[in-house]
Amino acid sequence: MIQKLDGTWKVIKDENNQGEVQKFFNTEYDDSTWDKIKVPGHWQANEKYITDLSKDGIYNDYGGPIVWYRTNFIPPSEFKNKIIRLRFNGVFYLTSVWLNGEKLGENEGYFFPFEFDISDKIDFEKENSIAVKVTCEDEKNMWNKKQITGVLSHWDASDPVTNPGGIWKSVELISTDQAYFKNIKIIPKILSEKKAKIKVIYIIESKKDLEINLKIKVSPKNFEGKNINLDLTKKLVIGTNTIYEEIEIDDAKLWWTWDHGAQNLYTLKSQILIQNGESESLENTFGIREIYMTTKQKGWKIFLNGRRIFIRGNNYAPCDMRLAYCTPKDYKKDIQLIKDCNMNMIRVHAHLDNEPLFHNACDELGVLVWQDLPFQWGYSKKILEPAKKQAKKAVELLQNHPSQAIYCTHNEPFELLGKLKIPLFLIGLIFLLFGVNLIITLFPGSSVFNISTWQFSTTTREFLDLGRDIFKDIPFITKPVLLGIAIALLLQMPPLNFVNEKEAIGVFLIFSIPTILDFFLPEMTLIPGVLETNPLFHTDTILTMGNLIEFLLFCVLTLPVNALPWNIVRNFNKDKLDSEMVKVLEMELEPEKNHNGIIVKNSGIAGLIRGGTDLHSYCGYYWPTAPRYRAAYKFLTSRRKVRFVTEFGAQAFPNLESLQKFPCFKDNPEDLFPLNTAILIKYHRYQQMFVRNYAKEENFKTLEEFIQATQDYQAEIAKFHIELFRFLKYDHCGGVIHFLFNDCFPGITWSIVDYWREPKKAYYVVKNCFEPVYPFIMKWPNKNYTQGKRFKTELYVTNDLHQEFNDIKLTVDISPSSGKAIFQNEYNINIDKDSLIKIGEINVLLPKGRSGRYKLNLKLHLPDKIVYNEYEIIIKPSFFSINLPI
Repeated sequence: MIQKLDGTWKVIKDENNQGEVQKFFNTEYDDSTWDKIKVPGHWQANEKYITDLSKDGIYNDYGGPIVWYRTNFIPPSEFKNKIIRLRFNGVFYLTSVWLNGEKLGENEGYFFPFEFDISDKIDFEKENSIAVKVTCEDEKNMWNKKQITGVLSHWDASDPVTNPGGIWKSVELISTDQAYFKNIKIIPKILSEKKAKIKVIYIIESKKDLEINLKIKVSPKNFEGKNINLDLTKKLVIGTNTIYEEIEIDDAKLWWTWDHGAQNLYTLKSQILIQNGESESLENTFGIREIYMTTKQKGWKIFLNGRRIFIRGNNYAPCDMRLAYCTPKDYKKDIQLIKDCNMNMIRVHAHLDNEPLFHNACDELGVLVWQDLPFQWGYSKKILEPAKKQAKKAVELLQNHPSQAIYCTHNEPFELLGKLKIPLFLIGLIFLLFGVNLIITLFPGSSVFNISTWQFSTTTREFLDLGRDIFKDIPFITKPVLLGIAIALLLQMPPLNFVNEKEAIGVFLIFSIPTILDFFLPEMTLIPGVLETNPLFHTDTILTMGNLIEFLLFCVLTLPVNALPWNIVRNFNKDKLDSEMVKVLEMELEPEKNHNGIIVKNSGIAGLIRGGTDLHSYCGYYWPTAPRYRAAYKFLTSRRKVRFVTEFGAQAFPNLESLQKFPCFKDNPEDLFPLNTAILIKYHRYQQMFVRNYAKEENFKTLEEFIQATQDYQAEIAKFHIELFRFLKYDHCGGVIHFLFNDCFPGITWSIVDYWREPKKAYYVVKNCFEPVYPFIMKWPNKNYTQGKRFKTELYVTNDLHQEFNDIKLTVDISPSSGKAIFQNEYNINIDKDSLIKIGEINVLLPKGRSGRYKLNLKLHLPDKIVYNEYEIIIKPSFFSINLPI
């Protein structure tokens, strides 16, 4: 039996942390002057500050960082002679609880429930008082955080003035007889095509030695099928008891993602009976599915029910910065938008959302979940033990959801200013400037330092030759300088992940191929105003742009503060904190044995030669010239670093109607145009210095044109990357996850749907690019072409479905907006299941006298639909040309 204690509580801000001294917890304490607050809720929904609980406000005044709550209650008479637990389902962040003046205990962590046995402390004759001290600090050092709240406290896509503190989920009194469930764990196992079993692990707390009847019922939840009933007799001892039960299921229906099958769900009803009276009854929804990943061969291979699948997904911000006010309808809408966008996975970015509401929606609609634990960037060493506890709690909370696929401990575990970094940096800098010349002077004629005598592999040698041709006219790019750079880096990167120093230097040269001119483009800032938003502090340029100069500057500037996101330099966050959480996850999940979840150590640690996890790639945003470098991936041996991609994208403004709803513009509409960028930068996460690389406000006559330009570019970057990584499908890429799906507050971010869930242009482009069966070209068109020149590219079709398509028509044409096509072709093709196939090449001579804008149109005629794709080709006029009639 459950009694809700939700409603209006008393609250007061404890600015000087004097509440315990003043005995706010005493039953007799007079709280008549305290304010009122709704529970569940957040401090920023305090009735004193907010009269309208709308979701579109920025609230600068709140109750934190320490707030006391008080309420009184009378328990139901039916609770007499029962075990009574006081349960808090979620509190941000540190909690101390008193009942009738007696301290019950404390808890640290926001996303999981905790409870206290108050059976012998409750009074049935009069009101009982509950006092709760809640602490949620505004962290002083964001790179050395002491609270585990993830992106809800520290992120460049969250409300910068929000503190999430408060009792944000229900508070309950729960009464049972002498035994109750502490946890129920369901592990499915597929035995054959039509048969499965579930292993159910019951953790039962008993207040004395006794015998119980454990009644179990397994029944289909959303399809027709037979029920399974078990009636077991079990003996319990006082304390915690573990009971294992295996249940075979005939004619088992599997759970699949929406693009691979049906979302068949079951219900497990578990009931404890003591002398024929019910002590407690719980229901769990589960699905029969196995999920696991292999990494020993090329790339990450993810298997669902024994079938390899290619992942298409996005990152999920909190549904709202104020999680307490998110409803099942909100989550159902979000996951439906994700499914409609052809995504089969959503990455919950560095937080746990309102469980079970979020995961329930994913279970029902067939979307897998990559679940980050709530760790974002750097943390204090004091956080280690709470982190291990919270990793265990996350598994307990999420493990039975069939949609729950991946557990990742930490997003980008950077750490700043570790010990000895500055001395190492200075030593490296000396070697960078003088070391090689000194060695060559001391050892003249030695072949050891002559790169040309080293035995590189054939592939590396080809890149060395190409790099030498590119840089032969640039006097400061010399072999001694490159070797000096390598030595400087090697001195600063113990322990190494290189196979050997030769391969390390070879890689540095490989990434120097495309160009160094990007560094001199306008709008690039050398001295960072804000560390975390400066392009020099983002590293995937080496993986995607190949810009040697930016890479070297990045290394020189960031190595001393140990912010590298590669698995090279050791730091507490990456190597100790994350490793310890992985051990906890492995103990709870036993992934090799159970195939009931995948563990990823952390996200954004790409590795250089060996090690690392997934890739975060922001070329085209933090550096503006990405789309020229697609072809490089076709040849680079380092493509194995693109084993799985979980971040890429660009900022774009929401539609005008949504922008007008921003609180700053509702109060001051005159700031809309000319746009008041200062307030957007300060309160709405607008990264103007990067957006100006592709859209400068002053270059547009209207605000609508500027908004459209940002959305056009965001859509282009998304398409470029998605097609690139789908081209690398299984060689070595196992999946691609865009950044970002939604806004959690009115912001200017990377989202493709805004705070009010209005789609931007990129939503529709991503939806098209994520079609399970999709035609595309490999070589991205140049910005413009000269008349009489040839346009060449390769034509591909990728199929993520485990379904063959035979005798399918693919039509290709290059046409102006009106008039006759300059190229047409039709292919009849067979498409293997789960494949990437090359259809052929497009090789067309662009006509003279026909300048203008053209579309390269692809149409794939599937049995039930036509999948479209298009690219713009601009043919510029020659100096003396005259356009001919079309």
